[in-house]
Amino acid sequence: KAIQWTDWIGPADYSGFHLQYFPGDWRGYGQLAIALYLPPGAPASISCRVHDAVHDNRFEDRFNRRFPVSVGWNMLVLPLADVRRAPRGREMDMTRIRGVGCFFVGLRDPLQLAVGRIALTGAGHP
Repeated sequence: KAIQWTDWIGPADYSGFHLQYFPGDWRGYGQLAIALYLPPGAPASISCRVHDAVHDNRFEDRFNRRFPVSVGWNMLVLPLADVRRAPRGREMDMTRIRGVGCFFVGLRDPLQLAVGRIALTGAGHP
């Protein structure tokens, strides 16, 4: 796997990365796939979140999922049907996605995180 980005992340309540420049229109795709490389000593799970332009900053108004991970390469797959249905009381606007992030909860020691391919795939797309 090719590493696209690597950096040290420090101890914090929520420590990870946020995608700033990522396509906002997710129509026609089936999933978001994120490849991560974790070193020895990394936590056993990572959380991912996605929100749209009308997100009201409540936890219940976005997609949130915790993924089990292990040392080495991990592939996180976020089904976009789940992302669309995630906000309580409404559907996410898949034409106006504004935030994607993955983070460890309660990271106690710094670790070097490597991110490989990040891609919207499925439903006719490579």
